[in-house]
Amino acid sequence: MATTRFRTLWVTDPHLEFLTDDASTRAQFLQELRQEPADAILITGDITNAANLKTELERLAQLDRPVYFILGNHDFYGGTITGSSDIAKKVAKDYRERLIYLDDTWIVRRTNTATLIGVNGFADGLAGKGSKTRARINDFFHIQNFASLQNDSGRFNLMRTLAENATKKLERKLLAAAPDSNRVVIATHVPPFIESSFHEGKIGSAEYLPFFTCPTMGRMLLDIAERFPKVEFEVFAGHTHSPAPLYRPVQNLTVTVDGAEYGNPKISKVLEFV
Repeated sequence: MATTRFRTLWVTDPHLEFLTDDASTRAQFLQELRQEPADAILITGDITNAANLKTELERLAQLDRPVYFILGNHDFYGGTITGSSDIAKKVAKDYRERLIYLDDTWIVRRTNTATLIGVNGFADGLAGKGSKTRARINDFFHIQNFASLQNDSGRFNLMRTLAENATKKLERKLLAAAPDSNRVVIATHVPPFIESSFHEGKIGSAEYLPFFTCPTMGRMLLDIAERFPKVEFEVFAGHTHSPAPLYRPVQNLTVTVDGAEYGNPKISKVLEFV
């Protein structure tokens, strides 16, 4: 009997908002997505910003293959987390066969033994110097949920709450997917381990790690991997804009993080589901 293979193009952090005035680069990127032999596309966040999210998702829906996606922090810029998520849900509903918003989807069986799941994912503010860091990132100023708060103490509390909620959601999906899968592919935005949060060829600084990794999710993933030792768990993330070496904290769990460049979206990797 022939083996069924599903080829999936993985893209992370395309930041299409930087192509608003560059129709040529946008058209070239979309053409690459059309021409590369594959059955589907997977995007792990930072598609654009809140103002352009509907338009960019509708463009992606015109590709001749399903697009599975989650949102990243930039997708909330200029709006709210709920607002952008509602846009994603609405457009995915309008293009039900073409757009699959993984954060709002239970589990996706790609083959009889391989499953795809995903959540948006957030940095939890706990790594490195934690809330004592002197660094700040634009999330605090460009996402209304953070900007509306009175102080940074509240903003770090919100980071932790968002990360905990995303982790619990992912855990529920993993517990549903793992018993009937040999392989579970996990799409999220923020690397769940410090060892996968790189900047300029090395692990990020203690000042910035609070914003670029999520140990809360990492601890949960280690627990799940231990509970299901015969299942291969593969995490794909972005956010840092710096590629990291493949990280394998335990035998049956790997984390792959690719880099990105504003104004130059690319295909990160071709994933095969067997």
